Amino acid sequence: MKLSKTEISTFFHRIHVNNELGNTSLDFLNLIIESVAKYIPWQNITMIDNGLGKIPTFEDIKRNMLTGNGGICIDINRFMYYFLTEIGYDVQYILCGRHNAEKRHIAIISYFNNSPYFIDFGDAQPYYQALNIHNNQIIRRDSIEYQFQNLGNDYKLLIKKDNKWNISYVFNIQQCNEIDFKDFIKKYYTDINYGPFWKAVHFAYYPNRKLRAIKGTTILYEKENGEICTLKHATIEQFNISLRKYFDEDVLVKFKFNDKITKLKRITHKNKDDKNT
Repeated sequence: MKLSKTEISTFFHRIHVNNELGNTSLDFLNLIIESVAKYIPWQNITMIDNGLGKIPTFEDIKRNMLTGNGGICIDINRFMYYFLTEIGYDVQYILCGRHNAEKRHIAIISYFNNSPYFIDFGDAQPYYQALNIHNNQIIRRDSIEYQFQNLGNDYKLLIKKDNKWNISYVFNIQQCNEIDFKDFIKKYYTDINYGPFWKAVHFAYYPNRKLRAIKGTTILYEKENGEICTLKHATIEQFNISLRKYFDEDVLVKFKFNDKITKLKRITHKNKDDKNT
């Protein structure tokens, strides 16, 4: 993926970062990371719009990022890998996975003072900063806590929620390339049973560093004290009332959540009918 100077400036403007202050410091990288969480949503809306079987090209991914549409993790992190490379950061891909599961999440490593820092723009629970994986101190973000554990050549990223520690990701820092992602990227877009993205509408972003998210007809929002509240809805009418309360009008107009819920139902029903014929 190639980005022109104009496209780089467009993206900086999209995430409200002054690129004239740009450098390759850790502080500037952290500013970019926080701004992406605020302004670029993690979502499967675009997947649903395109339909089952449509694998986005680099140009598709670039267009969605430059217009602020965002995408799923593999789209956002891959765009950001090339973006950071273009503005001068030395970055590499890594593969992450759940405990005892296939590694099919793409993240990024960059080095500062010879220490590897974990970067993930495409997680629905953002870290707001690059994280030194050799530092095993507890990292706190509002009500959530993180910690790295080093196990020889492997690392675990732990997350604490509701006073319970769980393994978020297992990974090593072996450098990966686009060819390493080809098979599971194809599965995400063509296999309705692979991953969560054909099961419900997903949408998450963090205006003012506070979560606003949708999963199906459930809305999640974050209070000022960091508490995550979950609103489940028995009817689409109740869901629509909550949408207008917790999401700005421009977001509702742009992403048309109700339409995407309906379209996803058609996709899943058609897939089931095709298998039965």
